[in-house]
Amino acid sequence: MKLSDFRVQIPLWNAVLMIFLMIFMYGVVYYTDIFFYRMDEFVQIIDGEVVTNWNIPALYAIIIGFVLITLFLIIYATRIIKHNNENPSQKIDALSLIKQAEFLEDDEMLQKVTERATKKVYILYTQAVPLLIMLMMFPLNRYFFITFGFLIIIAHNLIFYRDVYKYIKGTYKFSHQNKKAPQKRVTKKPVIITTVAVLLIISSLVTFRLFQIHQNQEENLAKFEACLNEGATAIYQTESLFSLSTVTCEKEDY
Repeated sequence: MKLSDFRVQIPLWNAVLMIFLMIFMYGVVYYTDIFFYRMDEFVQIIDGEVVTNWNIPALYAIIIGFVLITLFLIIYATRIIKHNNENPSQKIDALSLIKQAEFLEDDEMLQKVTERATKKVYILYTQAVPLLIMLMMFPLNRYFFITFGFLIIIAHNLIFYRDVYKYIKGTYKFSHQNKKAPQKRVTKKPVIITTVAVLLIISSLVTFRLFQIHQNQEENLAKFEACLNEGATAIYQTESLFSLSTVTCEKEDY
């Protein structure tokens, strides 16, 4: 087996697709919230004219994400057809992006490598899912949880690809049955991985929250100016410590 084998490259393709979906979902989530819950913010009447408040980053995310995903699927389908024609005995399912074959069984050693990689992925999920549940206690935008899920899937695929890559390159180390590995080194690994994951999640959370606050301030400023232009009273509201502020317009009846 070589690194050029398309079966080996599938995890990388999956990771790239997740990145494109993250871009696309940013715009989808934003405008879904607008159309279902905040339509009055999207369409406003100013001086007798209907004005639509488009969020340019979210709009670009939908367009760019859709184009990237479409091109990706076309190229991916082409690669599958090419691989299946060249390797009739090792055909890849067209739904491999959804139902990925975790085990490569070209030889016994490679089978062991993929089995061990799958165990690592299992550990990843057993640590990530409780962390995700804990984060759900906080009033965060649901796009954060979607991104978290995509990042876990990316890590899943990179773990699998890394082990197979090392095996093909000849740098993969198998544990010897007669040689007992120190227990301390085994127990420290999950702790280090979990610590790094938590730090990454916290830093991502803080960055995303700051970006969210910045976007909210810009939107509130636009609403405030629109209220003044309509001769209405702008009311600034904050429901709780963790919620974002909102601006509503109230017109006085004379």
